[in-house]
Amino acid sequence: MTVTCPCCDTKFDPVKGGKPRSYDAHKRYFALVRAAFFHWPEGNPVQFSSETECRKWLQMRSGWRDIAARIPISGLNPERLKVFAEAAFKAAGAHAVPVVHKGELVIWVPRSIKYDTMPHLEFCALSDAVETTIEQETGIKVEQLLAERAA
Repeated sequence: MTVTCPCCDTKFDPVKGGKPRSYDAHKRYFALVRAAFFHWPEGNPVQFSSETECRKWLQMRSGWRDIAARIPISGLNPERLKVFAEAAFKAAGAHAVPVVHKGELVIWVPRSIKYDTMPHLEFCALSDAVETTIEQETGIKVEQLLAERAA
């Protein structure tokens, strides 16, 4: 019995524990992240050294993250501490984002989007959220990014 995804009209067979991810949606997502990376505004305060770094940041910014740590800030300049933590994560090659929130330094880490474990509808929701984040951060519509990348 074939099922149709209400988000992207992909047809697939249902499986136990959720529906498998659409390969077409998967390819589109990574093409979009690649296009966003290559069209990322130089004036944006957040910059990336790789597509992977861009993807993980977009995922975390879109809510696909876990909190790895909450560090109370006492007697320290929160913004300096945040800059120091960002530099330490980059130097270690870690994909994490420090955020100052209510007197704490909160460390975000991206959740996995492993192809064989993330169900299709969950991936569609993440993809939609990332698209919104890309448009907000770049000021460029997603379809325009994808069309320019294909040309």
